[in-house]
Amino acid sequence: LVMNPPYDNLKLNISEFKSSICENDFQEIKRRREEEINFFKKSGHYKLSNWGMLNYYRLMLERALNITSPKSRLGFIIPSTFLCDKSALKLRKEILLRYKVDGIYDFLERAKIFQDANQAVCIVLLDKSSKGETIPVASNLTDIKELYAARPTMIPLKMIKEIFPDDLAIPKITRDEWAILKKIHQNPSLREVPWIRIYRGEVDLTIYKDCLSKANTGYKLIRGDHITRYRLVWVPSKGENFVSRNSFLKKLGNSEKAEHTNVIRIAGQQVSNMMQRWRLKFCLIQPRNFLANSCNYLIITPNKGEMIDSLRLYILALLNSCLLNWRFKLTSTNNHINNYELGALPIKLINHQDRREAALFNLIIKRVREILQEERTVDIDPQVESAIFHLYKLAPEEVKIILKSEGIDQRSIESIMEYFFYLRGIR
Repeated sequence: LVMNPPYDNLKLNISEFKSSICENDFQEIKRRREEEINFFKKSGHYKLSNWGMLNYYRLMLERALNITSPKSRLGFIIPSTFLCDKSALKLRKEILLRYKVDGIYDFLERAKIFQDANQAVCIVLLDKSSKGETIPVASNLTDIKELYAARPTMIPLKMIKEIFPDDLAIPKITRDEWAILKKIHQNPSLREVPWIRIYRGEVDLTIYKDCLSKANTGYKLIRGDHITRYRLVWVPSKGENFVSRNSFLKKLGNSEKAEHTNVIRIAGQQVSNMMQRWRLKFCLIQPRNFLANSCNYLIITPNKGEMIDSLRLYILALLNSCLLNWRFKLTSTNNHINNYELGALPIKLINHQDRREAALFNLIIKRVREILQEERTVDIDPQVESAIFHLYKLAPEEVKIILKSEGIDQRSIESIMEYFFYLRGIR
């Protein structure tokens, strides 16, 4: 079976339709589309693809798997987001765990596989007659002609399970990058660290609109676009810039988020365009500030006796690092910074009995404190980046792969590598 299913979401784009058809026609299209959605959700034939925002390609792919014989072979061209997107999770697991994938050939958007569409797509070849232990993946192809000469990287299914146990994501990376990924994921994920908790900003700008104020109440409203790497750039807008604390906390009730406004938090943007170089941007938020739901934030609650200030600065450095920015982008398929994605990031926990690890940790803390006192915006800091690369035990060539992949300029790469080699002498 060979297929090229439509890629449309079933949810209507109202503005797009209303610009080209009259109101009555739109209402009729909307009614029919709602009937379709109701059918797909209740028919019982689409258990793997009927959650999240429904998309025709996932529905048709699941149907194809159901109606073809156990010995059939399938080839289909679908959006590349299938490889990592959460909405395709169930379908992806079904394919990887039950069948043999003979090849995945991923094309960049600029390959223009379809003449009139800018869409990153992948060709997937599937054999239903057996199960596979490796997944052949050829990534970042730029022309259909490259398909014939492509040499796929053989990715062990076992490694995908180890690195991405929850969603079996298949990031579009090289063989060397897979090795780096495997190395850094020997560390626990952020969600597994007991003294870190992740939340969405407490102020829903729609639900709590009547708690917002244009007058200075003494309690600033922090929005996502106020946050940069290491620095909060709060610029009043024409709208509401402050929160009426008492009325808001009354509405928030017994939520644990009420107490969070009294402590220092690490906050980041909840929306960050995929085309930006730095997807992850975090800074410290002092008490008496309120975070809009365009922000995510972390609360650090270490065991008694641990230095909370130092741990907070260390996690801030990791979240702003080139390494974790690279890791995040591997599996991000949209402009949102979801908490489950942050929770999957590998976090190096420091063994303070190890003199070398303790020394690198202290170097990072000292430098971050200096950065926070500087007035300039920080792009990349060689000392912090080099120390983090050492903590994650990356080799020099692996460091260069990350830096080049992240588009770091040559002068900064040389500066980072110089300091990286200097830190080899720390004991």
